[in-house]
Amino acid sequence: MIDMHCHVLPWVDDGASSLEEGLALVEVAAASGIGTMVLTPKVDPGRHDNTRTNLTRKFDAFRTLAIRRGLEVELHLGAEAILSPAMMELLGRGEVPFVGRWCGHDVLLLRWQEPYIPVGAVGAMKQMLDQHVLPMLVHPERNPGVVRFPQALEMFVGEGCLIQVDSASLIGTHGPEVEATARLLIERGWASVVASNARSAIESPARLRRGFEILADLYGADRARALVVDHPAALLRVDPNEAAGLRDAPDPIATDEVPTLPPEFQISGRRSPGFVHPSNVSVH
Repeated sequence: MIDMHCHVLPWVDDGASSLEEGLALVEVAAASGIGTMVLTPKVDPGRHDNTRTNLTRKFDAFRTLAIRRGLEVELHLGAEAILSPAMMELLGRGEVPFVGRWCGHDVLLLRWQEPYIPVGAVGAMKQMLDQHVLPMLVHPERNPGVVRFPQALEMFVGEGCLIQVDSASLIGTHGPEVEATARLLIERGWASVVASNARSAIESPARLRRGFEILADLYGADRARALVVDHPAALLRVDPNEAAGLRDAPDPIATDEVPTLPPEFQISGRRSPGFVHPSNVSVH
């Protein structure tokens, strides 16, 4: 599996609080079947004053230690960007790490801090798209405003935004309403990726394994694999079998090619490339 959202890089946000804890979480990820992790510390000026410059140094040191420990998980640096004017200013300076790239757009893991869709969210999205930055909305199924009115996300999906669902939401950790909303996003074809959002021994990378099992039970193995292997690999532009630790899986893609998704998982937005929204799903 490929985990596109986690907080295991120590001392940078509300995730791992020590080097040993961070390395232990990577070890748990490996034992749970995760072959690649994108480390996504928060970029939230005034709370978590992280930038690409300072995060890169810390990430490189952490990855070196993980390799020396013999942890067989490929690590990448990304970020969870909290929407604010200050974050947008950092983004304009190139100081917010991206989690991948899709059709000429850098992909930004973007979170709304407010318990509703904030004023200015649509304008910020359009500004990002004009700068060839494609937002991936972070666990919107946990946003109370979205829980009350999931259809509000249609304006973002229609513009091509991606959506990341937390595995804990599918497990039911955040309650039945959040679980139902997470399933709705997947059933409508709006969810692009399912990730662990791991940050501690309790909020563990192992939750992605359980989320994968639930996805396979509800929607079949192919859909489960798409959300935790194939779509993340397409964003990272890597061989999905190698990145997920599936060394013996058949027909790997070439790493120097842009991965091609099945036709049913491709649809163009009005302004941006779109990603994994099935064309045969009717949205009401």
